[in-house]
Amino acid sequence: SRKNSIEKTMNASFLKKIFSSPRFIKDYLEFAESFNRLAREDNERKVIYLAQIVQESVKQGSLARIETVKRLPWTLPMLNKTEELAFKLLQYRPSHLKELP
Repeated sequence: SRKNSIEKTMNASFLKKIFSSPRFIKDYLEFAESFNRLAREDNERKVIYLAQIVQESVKQGSLARIETVKRLPWTLPMLNKTEELAFKLLQYRPSHLKELP
């Protein structure tokens, strides 16, 4: 509990520090604007890959290959929550930098 509190304080301090850089904010905003598209494209690749592995496994009658899949697709709510969090992190930029696009 105390340890978690210290970690949260350190994380908040770190976020305030990195979000105090105008250049970081500019790059972060560019990434955040692309995040939704990038995440969904990546997820689509994961779905296609997983479907291929499942089909092969069914044909072979073995689940061993499925157990090797490390990068599973995200659910839509997970993707949406991650995008929300990405924009929520912008609260850590100082007020004088909130005018940046």
